[in-house]
Amino acid sequence: MDDGRINYATDDATNFNNPVNMVKGSGLLDPVEADLGTTWYDLFSNYNDGNRFWRFEDGTMSAVWIYGTAASQFPERGTGYNYYDGTAWGPAPTMRIENTRTGWPNISSWGDGEMGVAHNGSDGLEFIKREVKGTGEWTQWNFLGPAGIESSLTWPRMVASGVNNEYTHLFSPTNAEYAGQIEAVVYSRSDDGGETWDPHNVVLPEMGEENYREVVHDCYALASNGPHIGLVYSNITADLFYMISHDNGETWERVVVWEHPIPFYDPAVQFIDTVFCPDRSGHMAIDNDGHVHVVFAITRYQNSEATGAVTYPYHPDWEGIVYWNDEMEPFSNDLNALAPPKAGQANSELIEGVNYIGEIQDVDGSGTIEFEGILPLRCTGISTWPAIHVDDQGRRFLIFSSVTETFVYTGGSEPQNYRHIWARGYENGSWGEFMDLNTNIAHVFDDCVYPMIGN
Repeated sequence: MDDGRINYATDDATNFNNPVNMVKGSGLLDPVEADLGTTWYDLFSNYNDGNRFWRFEDGTMSAVWIYGTAASQFPERGTGYNYYDGTAWGPAPTMRIENTRTGWPNISSWGDGEMGVAHNGSDGLEFIKREVKGTGEWTQWNFLGPAGIESSLTWPRMVASGVNNEYTHLFSPTNAEYAGQIEAVVYSRSDDGGETWDPHNVVLPEMGEENYREVVHDCYALASNGPHIGLVYSNITADLFYMISHDNGETWERVVVWEHPIPFYDPAVQFIDTVFCPDRSGHMAIDNDGHVHVVFAITRYQNSEATGAVTYPYHPDWEGIVYWNDEMEPFSNDLNALAPPKAGQANSELIEGVNYIGEIQDVDGSGTIEFEGILPLRCTGISTWPAIHVDDQGRRFLIFSSVTETFVYTGGSEPQNYRHIWARGYENGSWGEFMDLNTNIAHVFDDCVYPMIGN
């Protein structure tokens, strides 16, 4: 999303491994773009994105977003939708799909059709589906939470799996105390288009109170590939872990990528000065062999014993994008295990070009990162919202949003730097050059955020 527009970009003209002069940015390798629609509702997520972009096997695509034009209460808020038929995207929508106010939409394949889910904010979730993707009327129905908190489900995530994408997997936080946790995430699965669910609103083993005080809303992302389904969880107050199933959700396993230094950490009563940790944004991909690839952004976190204040100090040496896969050793629980190499911490476990693969760029070539200020983004880091894809040849593609030098917003009380979407590719054992996907003059005054790669 940039400047109220929902943009789609292909790599038709872009090889992420091409050497690119990021200082001059000629625009000769600008990606092909299309405007899918507009919105004035800026908060697409508190932290992580949902699954809002689905690419079908025949090359067609569906995209959804939070549609809203009537500030500031947005009574017409709901799911904006557009479809690519293999040749062109459809016209921009002028209204939501649902018959009630919703937010936080997801879209996925379902057999020959497609299915979506969003929350309504007062009475659980709203599902939509249709038998044929891209055309026909939508069927809508309500989905409620566990007994006693039926109306509280919010901020859902959904993905499909199976040979014909016949399995629908739903994760949603309770937004209320449940099963011994301040907030829990419950899982449901359907193999008949949402007619029945089994399991239904369960806390998966090892995601419950035995390991975590809470599983916080919007700190998770889903991925699937064939029978493989995964959820990655990234937060400042708990382990960075993922749940993985290799059998369409029959069984699940938890894998801890980074162990938080303080188990069951409660920032109100436990104090830490300071720790390099995930910034709450992360993403995962599952390759054709079922291997898991995780990316997440890092920040530095501290809370004051004297005042209880929590701070996320923004410094160009305390940020970046981390890569990990299931053939690597997990990170330790050292306070500086996730310190970027440029931070100069002796106990850092990050290596440039190996598991530290993204960071703010020196666009003007001065040798120093210089920015005016940062537009507020719910406490995420300087470089944040990474997304990763692994193709059939094992090549990896990374995108992320980062504060970008020389592009400055001056319309407020203080100048602040815009964000651009940056990309990088991995092939033949090494990561290529960084590429700014927003060098086109059309993006000079755009804050480019919430990037995602289609499932």
